Amino acid sequence: RGLVFLKEADRLQTERFFGLPCTTRTGMPECSGDFLLITERGRFEGARLVTKEYAAEETVVRVVRETPGAEYRVETVYRLDQETGVITRSDALTNQTGEASTIYACLPRLTLQGGQYELYAQASNWSKENQGAWLPLSVGGVTLTNSAGRSTESGTPFACLRQMQTGIAVAIHVRPVGDWIIRVRRVAEGRATHYVLETGLSDQDLHMRIAPGETIDLPELLFLGFEGQVERCGERWQRYLLNRYGLRTLPEMVYNTWFFEFDTLDIPRLQQQVLRAKELGCRVFVVDAGWFGAGEDWSNQVGEWRECTTRAFRGRMREFADFVRSNGMGFGLWMEPERACQGTPVYVEHPDWFLEEDAIVFDLSNPA
Repeated sequence: RGLVFLKEADRLQTERFFGLPCTTRTGMPECSGDFLLITERGRFEGARLVTKEYAAEETVVRVVRETPGAEYRVETVYRLDQETGVITRSDALTNQTGEASTIYACLPRLTLQGGQYELYAQASNWSKENQGAWLPLSVGGVTLTNSAGRSTESGTPFACLRQMQTGIAVAIHVRPVGDWIIRVRRVAEGRATHYVLETGLSDQDLHMRIAPGETIDLPELLFLGFEGQVERCGERWQRYLLNRYGLRTLPEMVYNTWFFEFDTLDIPRLQQQVLRAKELGCRVFVVDAGWFGAGEDWSNQVGEWRECTTRAFRGRMREFADFVRSNGMGFGLWMEPERACQGTPVYVEHPDWFLEEDAIVFDLSNPA
C-alpha cells in the first residue's frame, strides 16, 4: 500500500510510489537511487550507495546502504499507518571514516517517470499562509524552503506532487529540524523524462561536521497518496496526527498586540483586547513594540528597554499590567535583547560590545 520496492543484487529501489511509476533504469546518476549524499570525500548516489541490509514486515521496511568503501552508512526506515495510509520515512546517517567529516548534502530522493507533473505549494510569512497554488513542472524545477531559520518563513514544509494526466497525487510533509527543502526537478534523458524529488534537511550552504562514529538523525518525512484536489488528503492527515499525538491540553496561548493593530497602543482599546483575550482563554497578554525608548520612533530605540513617557502608556504601564493580571492573565512585553540601535545609551557607552552586520547585535563572544 503506497510503496513497491524492486530488489536486485545489491540494489534496492522504489518501483511505485502510491501508484505513480518510479525510475529504476537510467544512465544518469542524478536520477537514480533513493538517497543523495555529498561529502568532502565525494558524491554518492545510485550505484555508489550499496544496499547492505533489507528487512520487510507488514508495516515496516528497513534498508541499510553504505558507500563503496564503507565510509558512510545510511539507514532508512519506512512505516505504514494502516488506518490512514500515511507512510513515514526516517533516515539516519553515520560517519564510519574514523575521522571528522563534512557533509554538504544528505537528502532522501525519489524519482518519478512518465507523464506530466505539477506541484502544490503555499507561501508563508510571519504567521500568515496563503491557500497555495499548483505550479506546472514543464521545465527546470521548483525549490521550496524556509528563510531566517524559521520553519515556516517564506514557505511551509508541505507540498503535493500530482500527475496531471491521472490526477494521482502524493502529499509531502517535512518535520523540520533546522532549515528544510522540498525540491523537484524535471530532467530529460533522451526521450525519457524524470521528475526528481529531494526533500529533508536543506543542502543550501550546508557544511555539517560529523564526528567519527557519530550518527545524525535526519528530518522525518510523511507521505500520503490521494486523488484530485489537495483538500482530499486533509481529513486523513488530521486523523493521523490525532492518532499519533492524541488530544492534548492547549499550550500556553498568548495574545500579542502586534497581530491586531501593530504598534497602536491606546489604553482603552487595549483594555477591550484584554477582555476578548480572556474570553478566548489566553493565559498571557503581551504588549509588543512601541512601549519603550524615548520619542515617537520606537524602531530606532531598540535596546533602550525603559518605558516611554511620551507615547503609548505615558509612564502608566504598571497600571495596565495590573489590569491584565486582574483578568487572570500574565503580563508580557516584547523585547529583542540581542539587538540595539546606535543612539541608545548602551551602544553609546559600550560600542565595543556590538557587531555591526545587517543589524547591530551584541557580540556574545565578548565576556563583558
